[in-house]
Order: sequence, then C-alpha cells, then structure tokens
Amino acid sequence: MMTPLRRGAPAVLALALTALFARADEGMWLLTQVAKLPLREKGLQIDPTLIYRPDGPCLAHAIVQVDGGTGEFVSPDGLILTNHHVVFDGVQQVSAEGKNYVDNGFVARTREEEPYVTGYDAYVTLKVEEVTSKVLEGLAPNATEQERERHVRKAGEAIAGEAKAKPGEEHLEHTIIEHFSGARFFLYTKLVLPDVRLVYAPPKSIGEFGGDIDNFMWPRHCADFGFFRAYTGPDGKPAKHAKENVPYRPQTWLKISTEGVKDGDFSFVMGHPGQTMRERGSLSMAFNRDYQLPAQVNQLEQIIKQLEEASKASEKAYLDNIAQIKSLNNALKNFVGKVDGLHRRALVEKVAAEEAKLGEWIAADPERAKRWGRTMPTMQALYAVLPHREKLLEVIAQIERTELLKLAAKVQKLAVELGKPDAQRERAYRDDRREKLIADSKEMLAKLDRAKALAGLQDAFAALAELPNEALPAEVRGAIGSASGEEREKALREFAQRIAETTGLGTSGRLEQWLAAKSASEIPLDDPLVHVAVKCAEVKDMLGQQGLNRRLTELRRQLYEARAARGGELYPDANSNLRFTYGYVKGYSPKDAVWYTPITTVRGVLEKDTGEAPFNSPKKLLDLLRAGEFGRWADPRHGNSIPVAFTHTVDITGGNSGSPALNAKGELIGIVFDGNFESLTADYVYDDSITRCISVDIRYCLFLLERYDEAGHLLAELGFRS
Repeated sequence: MMTPLRRGAPAVLALALTALFARADEGMWLLTQVAKLPLREKGLQIDPTLIYRPDGPCLAHAIVQVDGGTGEFVSPDGLILTNHHVVFDGVQQVSAEGKNYVDNGFVARTREEEPYVTGYDAYVTLKVEEVTSKVLEGLAPNATEQERERHVRKAGEAIAGEAKAKPGEEHLEHTIIEHFSGARFFLYTKLVLPDVRLVYAPPKSIGEFGGDIDNFMWPRHCADFGFFRAYTGPDGKPAKHAKENVPYRPQTWLKISTEGVKDGDFSFVMGHPGQTMRERGSLSMAFNRDYQLPAQVNQLEQIIKQLEEASKASEKAYLDNIAQIKSLNNALKNFVGKVDGLHRRALVEKVAAEEAKLGEWIAADPERAKRWGRTMPTMQALYAVLPHREKLLEVIAQIERTELLKLAAKVQKLAVELGKPDAQRERAYRDDRREKLIADSKEMLAKLDRAKALAGLQDAFAALAELPNEALPAEVRGAIGSASGEEREKALREFAQRIAETTGLGTSGRLEQWLAAKSASEIPLDDPLVHVAVKCAEVKDMLGQQGLNRRLTELRRQLYEARAARGGELYPDANSNLRFTYGYVKGYSPKDAVWYTPITTVRGVLEKDTGEAPFNSPKKLLDLLRAGEFGRWADPRHGNSIPVAFTHTVDITGGNSGSPALNAKGELIGIVFDGNFESLTADYVYDDSITRCISVDIRYCLFLLERYDEAGHLLAELGFRS
C-alpha cells in the first residue's frame, strides 16, 4: 500500500507529481492507478486508499455495473441507485395495457412488490491485479499477431481458472482484460448478482423531462434517477431469481450528502465507461468523421422512422418499441454531435500535431527509430486504403477468379502451408494429397485457353482503374504512374499482359516442379504471377475484418509502447470496466458571448414546461414547485430553491450513466446521467474548456421521493427521517 501524498509533502515531490500528471484532470484511470494520482493536491479530503484497496472494504466495492450502465449501493440492504434511463427497460418489462408504469412511474411500497427484471445482472468489481508478465510468459519474441492471440487466450484462461480454484472464490467471476491494445493485462475479480428487482422509477415526464430535445444539452432539468435492489440466496451467496432470496448485504454503501455543490468544488466519479477511441489517433478520427459516422447516422434515421411508424398502431406497440426508440435516438444524437464537433473544432489536426511530435521523438534516436519508426507510416498507408476497402476487396476477388490466378494461388498457398507441420496443413496441401494437387493443377493448365485467360486477367486489372493511387499496392502504382482515364486503364491492361508473358507458370514442367516442392524456399514467390497471388492474399488478410483488426491492434500497441517509453502515466481507453475520474464543478462557454453557469434549479422546470411532451411535468409536481416549500432540500445559495443538476469536468462517456458523483469527502452528491453536446467528441479527445459531465443533484431526487411519490420508506432506507 502506497503512502498517500498529504498536504505537508515536500514541495519538490509535489512539483514532480504535478509535472507527471500535468493533464491528470483528464483521464479514466484504472483502480490500480488511483494511489499514484496527486488527489490530495487536487482537493480530495479522504485517504485515497479508501477509494480502492484490494485487501479491504472501499468505495469501489459500492459501485455496480448493470445493463451497460452503472449504479451504486446506497443502503445496507442492496438498494442500487442509478438512472431512470438505465431502469427504463425494466419499467417497460413490468408495464402492460392498463399498467403504464412508463408514463405513470413505479414505486414498490414493500419488498414483496419489487418485481424481478431480466437482463440486469449486477457486477461488483472486488479486485484488479496486473498480470502482464504472467500472460506473456513464454511468448516467442517473433510471434505473429495470430500466435500472440492464441497464447494470450490460453494463458488468460489458465490464470483465471487458477484464481477461481482458490477457496472461497468459486462464486466469483475472474476475467483477464487487456488494456493498451494488449500491451498490458489485468485480472478482474467480480461478484455477479443475477437477481435484480425494480424498486422505483419516476414518471417518464419527470425522469426524461426534455426528452430528445434536451438530450446531451445544457441547461438540464430532468430527474434522471431510479432504484433497483440486488438479492442473494438465503446464505448470502449469489443465486438465480427465487422467491426465498433475500436482499444483498454489501460490504460498502455510499453515504449521501445534502450539502450540495458550488462552482469550483472538487468531485470524483467511479463508473463503467463503455468505449473511448483516444488511443486510435488522428487517422481513425478522420475515417470516422468522413465515412463511418455519416453512414451510421443514415442507417439509424431509417430504423427510427420505421419504429416510430409502427408504434402508432396501439398502446402495446408503443410500449414494445419505446425503449428501443429512446436508445436509438440517443445514439443518433451522439453520432451527429461527434461529426459536428470533429468538423468544427479541428480536433483531427490537433491530434495529428501531437502525433508528429511523437514521431520526431522517435526519429531522434536510432534505437527508437528502429523499433517504432515504421509504425505511423504503416498506419497511414492502411488508413489510406480503408475508404476504398470494399471496392478493393471486390477487385481482388475478381482477379483471383481468373484462370491464371487460380493456378498461381495454388502455388502461393502451398508455400504458406509448407511452413506448418504436415498434420496442421489444410487437407489439400498435405503430403498424402500432393499427387492429387499436382494432377488437378496440370489438368487445369492443359485445358487453359491462354488468350481467354489473358483477357480475363486484363479485365480484372482494368477494374483497379476506379481506385485512387493511394489505395493500390506499390507495384501497381509504379505501373500506372500519373495516368488517368483511358490511359490509366490501358496501363493496367499492359501491366497484366507483362505479368502473363513473364511468368514461368506456363513453362513445361515448371508448375509440377513448384507443386512438388519440399519446402517454401523452393517456390519462387517472386515469379510475376505468383507474386500477384501473394499480394492478393496479403491485401485480403490486411483488409478482411479479422486481419484488419489484428494489424491495427498491433500498430496501436506499438504506439502505446513508444508513448510509455517517452514518460508519464497513461490511462487506457475505456472498455466498460471500472474507472476513476476527478474534476471540478464548472460552467463553460459553448460559443462566443455565451457562458453557462454550472448549476440549474427547479425554476427551470417551471420555465421550460409547456404542457406538451417532452416538456410536460405532472400537475402535482408543478403545484409543489410553485408552492416553493422545499424545506430541508432547499439551498440558500440559490434563493432557497432546489438545485436540479450541475456540470463538472470529470471524464465520462456512455456506460457512466448512473455513476455516483462524489464530493471531496467521498459522499454522494449526485448521479451522472449525461454529457453536454460539445463533449461528444471527448470519445476521441478530452478538452477541459468544453467537456462537461452532467449530474442530477441528489437533493432534487430526495425531494421527489418525499413530496411527489411520498415514498417515506425509501427515504428512511437512505438514512433520512420521513
């Protein structure tokens, strides 16, 4: 256990840490990194080891992953606080015609009234341990990416199995998770609670006030919260849903603070952010901006339109489709915001400039240049092809269907298979099948109409004329030079003819000789036609989805290694596992002459209400707000009104929904439910000036429980007298 840096630490150490974590307000940090962060200097008032420690109770043990979102235990009886939009599917499950809990809300007044909902297994992360050296032990230095994958999978299964075999661990889940594109590996130990039941959800018009119009926007005025409860078997161990099950008794649950927040307050969040793409770099960002995201936007718009039309048929159709429409609209606005932000804020160029600096650092040292000097150029060449991937693969398939290439491909494939033990080769290339391979190939060659075969090869190569030079292999680029139009196609046909005329494949006895080879070294892979087969296989391997993912993973891992060698603590991209982030309550300026303050109040609910969805608060709520009798939930700093939501600079993304917003003392002050529109590009680049997390103020939630729903039993369970 590391000794935390306290306020009286020597100045030189504080300065060193400040330099090391110069950008530490940004970051979705692993639990194992929390003790290294300068949290005391940033404003934390508790021992950082209380946030996470592997050998005892800590705040991390109160955090729950549930249905792609996050929740937190807030009582000793397994009560889970999360978002309305996280419990929403459960509300839909228990609703039916005549029981519209979606629009009317749901409150279980007793434990017996808490219905089981499917798809909500709760995962509690108990321990995180780095096992990189164990996973990579015995891996050959020159292993291919495929061989590395197999080794990692086998080693990971063994390590996880060994952990599960320990006494008392059999009911826990043990998983090996890779970070930094497989450069480092961690063993996650989790408690899985499969019996989760719905406890509370406000009406849709409160929990989703503002709907899709306000989604990802600030200021906000919705009470996006709800409750589940986790159950176990009577023995306290995880169990499938059963009537005799009892509420789970967590090791740790969060204390709620009603002190509220003010501008500049320190806060932190723990949750399960789903996916970020910051390690992927500027090339990936540009590809997403220009190709992938626009295509996804178009697809989502079509699906949503169809579902909305189908939902008009009946109340049942509406209830069946509403959760999916809500989810798809959320994704659509997210993608639109990403495209808009990537275009308007020159983020691709900013990241490219940082990459150029890294490239200069690599090039400045011969050893570094030898190790990583080709990484970024290789990645650039790969991304240059990606926009044309489908067309290129289509033309490659056309080339491979020609009679000449079918023969050359047999030779190329044999060279590959000869590199394996006989028993591991594809059946057609094993030694006992060699005579058949030779006989079949000789028959193909004998029947070959050479003029027709040449014409087919020329037609296939001519199809490459539609592709830009950067999408073509170097040999093809050299053959066509700067030719365009008809001249470009003519050059490609002449190139194909030269290949056909200079190959040794048609020479008497040559094909038989090559196919009888005992080792790959006996096969001339530089023969013009065989070389085409080699290049076709390489392109397919590189651009096929599996091969593409492997190559990009390998390149990104190399970039991580270079960045790590350059110095500084790095956090990995989000992957739905538990992370820690901190920041400050803070407003922002989305555009010129506009400044958003960081806190909204119930006054905004009244101002926005129109009586029509999605700004149609229930009459009872409007009456309560107009009466202005807020009692213990009022904040004198805001005219004795109740704060509804606040923005802070913590680093979050999808999957953080429902995460607890905690103050410097580790007390719950709110629930994360959204990010602002300008922060949608934070999946690629975090920007402190505009990236904001939006959390609902817990006091508004408590007010609704007490005054709107009259749920005194829940208030009491949370530690407040009714």
